[in-house]
Amino acid sequence: MKMVKRLNRVWIGFAVASLFLYEFLNRRGGVSMLDLYVGLVSRQRRTCNPENKKVRQVSKIWKEAVLEDLKALGLDADGMPIKVEEE
Repeated sequence: MKMVKRLNRVWIGFAVASLFLYEFLNRRGGVSMLDLYVGLVSRQRRTCNPENKKVRQVSKIWKEAVLEDLKALGLDADGMPIKVEEE
C-alpha cells in the first residue's frame, strides 16, 4: 500500500511539473501542441494515417490541424514528402 501511495505522489508531481513547463513555455513563445505533433509526424514518430499501425497515431483532437500543416509543408499523413507529378 505504501508503494501505491508513493507512485501516486510521483505521478501527481509529474503531472504538475508537466503543466507548469507547458504553461511556462507557452507564455514565452515556446512550443505548441500543434508544432509538437507536426514535428513528431515529420520525423516519423507519429502518424495521421489510420492504416499505419507501426507508429502511434496523432490525437483525434489535433489530427485535422496537423494534416493541414503537413500539407503546407509538402508532407503526407505519414510525414513523407508528397510526390509532385511533372507536366
